[in-house]
Amino acid sequence: MSLRILIVVDLPWDIRLGACRVLTELTDQWRALGHSVELFSFTEAFPGARATRWLFALQKASFPRKAAAFIRAHSERFDIIDAIIGSLPYSAAELNFNGLVVARSIGLYRAYDRFERSVEQRWPHPRRGTVIGRLFYGFARHLSWRASERAVHKAGLLNVPNEEEAVCLREEAGVTNRILVQPYGLTTEYRKDLSASASPCVQRLGEERVCFIGMWSPRKGAYDWARIISRLRELVPTVRFRFLGIMTDSAALRRDLGSSLDDIELIPDYQPSELPGLLADCTVGAFPSYAEGFGLAVLDQLAAGLPTVAYDVAGPRDILARHLPSLLIQKGEVEAFAIALSDILRAPVAEYEKISQTCQAIASEFSWDEIAQTTLRTYQLALVEKVARRDDTPARGRMSFKVAL
Repeated sequence: MSLRILIVVDLPWDIRLGACRVLTELTDQWRALGHSVELFSFTEAFPGARATRWLFALQKASFPRKAAAFIRAHSERFDIIDAIIGSLPYSAAELNFNGLVVARSIGLYRAYDRFERSVEQRWPHPRRGTVIGRLFYGFARHLSWRASERAVHKAGLLNVPNEEEAVCLREEAGVTNRILVQPYGLTTEYRKDLSASASPCVQRLGEERVCFIGMWSPRKGAYDWARIISRLRELVPTVRFRFLGIMTDSAALRRDLGSSLDDIELIPDYQPSELPGLLADCTVGAFPSYAEGFGLAVLDQLAAGLPTVAYDVAGPRDILARHLPSLLIQKGEVEAFAIALSDILRAPVAEYEKISQTCQAIASEFSWDEIAQTTLRTYQLALVEKVARRDDTPARGRMSFKVAL
């Protein structure tokens, strides 16, 4: 069955963003298998727009209506709509669409909301911004939550990257539709590039460099880093840091870290093709994230042979728990996190080489080639089942729909 797939993303199409990278790599796999894939993102909904933070929030709220209008006008062109949760809070019937609507998680809204509500209790900080701004963004988050709740109940199939999200949707949100649990992965070529670019283990140990990949935000551990760095400097005085893809400037880090940035190399953004070189001379990865869909940054670093210490949350847990559980640290346990990093920085070469090899073996288990095919088989089955159910209904008022088998 050759499928015609529409990807719906309520974000600017920028491969530096994790969601866009995931969907770009999936799209490449699906096209290579002979399927047609089109895209509807912020870039199509708001062409040429250079949004401020306020305007972005308003556009995000209006995006579902624009996506729905596009689909209603072109519904016959697609068999599958694969939409990020919240970007398309409509059923197939409401869209006049006879195909399958999939709601895809790139990090479950309920888990993220739970974290956001915990921030002020976990890290008391003076409130930033204006009262009007806090009210505005609070209302925007409410609209996003409501759209996400509608989307997970109206979709014909849900696609989530870890089992914990599936359990949450069933037990907390009361979702009864089929849920597909599929992790993220790496292409064979990219995994080989990451591995081949890595410096010899003895050289990497000599660098004593900790690498962090991720946007600078409380969810990614921004408020823990000051204590992690302070404690690690006590344990390994010559330690250095490289922060990649933080998407902010040094002023934000200086405000949160409250310390010298002299031994911290900041690379605010990079292209995926540059990552193998940026990881090549690092010693250990650090990923103190409090909530994740999957944690693709962990997989990147493992593929480069970097032991990566992470908080024990869904996503990183799915990657590390089976083979390297010692790299998982209870979230918020800064002392244990710093000690785990120092243990790797000070590891004997033979031990480090063994861990590095295990890291690369773990990364090889997550292949986009296999994930893309498994996902498509599930989509095809769900689509055929939907067509069969429709064919069992009375013909009166039924729209025609063809599936190429």
